[in-house]
Amino acid sequence: MTERDPLLLRRSDAPGFETVLRRLGLEYDCRVAATLEETRGVLAQHPVPAAIVWHLPDAEDGLTYCRALRLAHPELKIILIAAGADQGRVIEAFNHGYLFRCLTEPVSPEALDDAIRAAIRQSEMERVQSLLIQNAAQIDRQVLSTPYWLYRLQTSTSTFVRALAGSVGVCAVTVLVVLLAGIGVFLLLYYVKSALGVDLFGDKHLKDFVP
Repeated sequence: MTERDPLLLRRSDAPGFETVLRRLGLEYDCRVAATLEETRGVLAQHPVPAAIVWHLPDAEDGLTYCRALRLAHPELKIILIAAGADQGRVIEAFNHGYLFRCLTEPVSPEALDDAIRAAIRQSEMERVQSLLIQNAAQIDRQVLSTPYWLYRLQTSTSTFVRALAGSVGVCAVTVLVVLLAGIGVFLLLYYVKSALGVDLFGDKHLKDFVP
């Protein structure tokens, strides 16, 4: 069974929350938290690439939650679903980098799925980029800690070994082809002699060519 991508949802009193949770639970490993403290506990045990937060005008401020969550976990991609929210504050939060996407109610399942996939894809790209940077830094440290002549010797030796292995492989293939060709000629001559009764190397076939 394919492992499902983890997804964080902040529990909300929004009318469609339970429906969205059930639908997303079929495709993602959904984890739900109501408060910021619960969210931090969930993320400490199970890191997730993306989170979905509802912002309701009469409930706890979703934008404040997003800001605190983003500052604590800058790698997390937050998707805000705004229902009657102050557009100015949403734009401000988006410009400050607290939000990855902002969707306005009513949100279609397709739009939400696209936002989630984009968030997970972006998170994965950043993770790979971070690993590449770490590997490059590690290689730099190894090069700087090794005497230059020894580093060049290791590189030259590795190149020579690869070239030698390639040459040996080519020679082996050539010998095999020649051997197979010789066997083929031998079998052909044997067939001519045994099946047709013709001795190609007999004197009667060579007398016209021998003075």
